[in-house]
Amino acid sequence: MITRRAALPLLSVPTLARGQEESGSLLWNWFIPQLEAADARRMQALAQIRTPSGIAALRTRVRAQLLAAIGAFPQRTPLNARITGTLRREAYSIDKVIFESRPGFAVTANLYRPNRLTKPLPAVIESCGHYPEGKAAPEYQKVCAGLASHGIIAMVFDPIGQGERYMYRQLGLRAQPATYEHVLAGQPAYLTGRTLTHYRVWDAIRALDYLQSRPDVDGTRLGMVGHSGGGMTTLLTAPLESRLRAVMSTCAVTTFLHKTKALLTADPEQIVPGVYANGIDHPELIAAALPAAFLIGLTTGDYVPQEGTRRTLAEVQHLSANISLVETPGPHAMNQGLREACYAWMLKHLAGREAKVVEPQLAVESPADLQCTTDGAVMNLPGAQGLFELNREQARAVHAKRSRETPRSVRTAPPIDFPTRRTGLGTTHIIVVSASFRADFARSLVTPKSTVLELDIQGWEQQPGRKLNWEEFFAYRAFELGRPLIELRTQSLIHHATAHQGRVFVVGLEEAGIIALHAAANTPRIAGVITVNTLRSYLDVFDKPASKTQVSSYVPGALIRYDLPDLIERIRPRPVTQLETPDAARILEVCALA
Repeated sequence: MITRRAALPLLSVPTLARGQEESGSLLWNWFIPQLEAADARRMQALAQIRTPSGIAALRTRVRAQLLAAIGAFPQRTPLNARITGTLRREAYSIDKVIFESRPGFAVTANLYRPNRLTKPLPAVIESCGHYPEGKAAPEYQKVCAGLASHGIIAMVFDPIGQGERYMYRQLGLRAQPATYEHVLAGQPAYLTGRTLTHYRVWDAIRALDYLQSRPDVDGTRLGMVGHSGGGMTTLLTAPLESRLRAVMSTCAVTTFLHKTKALLTADPEQIVPGVYANGIDHPELIAAALPAAFLIGLTTGDYVPQEGTRRTLAEVQHLSANISLVETPGPHAMNQGLREACYAWMLKHLAGREAKVVEPQLAVESPADLQCTTDGAVMNLPGAQGLFELNREQARAVHAKRSRETPRSVRTAPPIDFPTRRTGLGTTHIIVVSASFRADFARSLVTPKSTVLELDIQGWEQQPGRKLNWEEFFAYRAFELGRPLIELRTQSLIHHATAHQGRVFVVGLEEAGIIALHAAANTPRIAGVITVNTLRSYLDVFDKPASKTQVSSYVPGALIRYDLPDLIERIRPRPVTQLETPDAARILEVCALA
């Protein structure tokens, strides 16, 4: 028996709990088996599809689940399209086009058309990868110029956050990487029930609308090509756009599982919630695009996993004779070999001409010459809206109509047992939740009546020499699996909170406070919650262009159903105290231990 006198010196001595030594790889070791099992189920289901009716059913399912995941598209509005200038070259001309994919949301594009035009021609849209200059990148210019040289109208448009479509003018971000605005805009969008894919795919759909509005375009013969991030946008657009007769995706097609194992985080334009849970991967996206002819482009020096590319082809090739793969040597680029394959593919499936195509000598224009706006910035157009404004508008709209249906925990066993460290021997338990152990802070909460349990919810460890945002990496994998990190971490907290006799209080530091609120809203065993420097409302994320809240703290579509204050209402009348600093005296007072 330990006496009070003997126990007091032990109060500040931490004891490592089981799993502490494995915390660095905890999330990886849980996610990979989950993803592999989901991938195996998906492959087995796809292998059973052999008939046209089976393909049609798959197409219907994939389209419905994609739209539910990325957000339903808005009603079509006037394009307000205009040509702001034309460059005339020997074989083709380049129209500088601006159209609005939604009111005030301008899309800048260059349309390449053959000079000799006697009848409406087939047309192709090109979706760009992550070059800062967007449509003006030399290899993307050459795709369109090459198609126009072979009698096909081609239009390349700037992606969000690239070229003339930098949208976060408040931050002066022109020196940032091309994907920076994708993250700024794409991460908060998840909370609204939309994704960056929603906006990028809708831009592509409205680009097709613009092509069909032109008298020189045969609107029944449309195609799409994309490279890298644009290849992924193409892969996600094709199942949702039945007007496409020919598609080519280059340096993008593999599988979600292979990308994960290659540690390719991707950015929000490529992260679709629930794809694993819904049995959707690159093979299903290609199959759902049928009857469009689909060409996969691969470069042998690419970092996109080629094993996954070839496996995807093997999974779908039996479904159609018009699914194929072209391989070319070289790094991750839309090189000449891929461009020539594109010309041949589009000629065959849009113009009915089969021929070996050699790319002619093609001029490259300067980005300034290709500008559609006077100063290279759509945000300076009258009435311009960017994604910051659209996200904020959508967030406020769904928040006002939210169902106030807070998430309920239905799993009793925690999927991941995050490591803990215990200090003290008291009967009142204070669980401190944070992204790492805070020994000094934990000791400040130890009294003869309390036991402090530190819960480290990080579950990963930065590897020396590798610049990878693991928190973001696992947050995206969790979205794809349909199990947000908030849910996984909440389950672990509930497990520990319900494992102890006596009163249990939870202290959530910074973003871990969001986990504390979710947990307390799901179990009455938590007697009270104290959050420290924690986001007060998901709606606050949309007040500034650059939110400091990590995507791992988000739940896709949360604002449609609930907000953080709704969790507090569900917790009451138990106390919820929101502090700005870690005030140990105030926390002990709340826990009636002062």
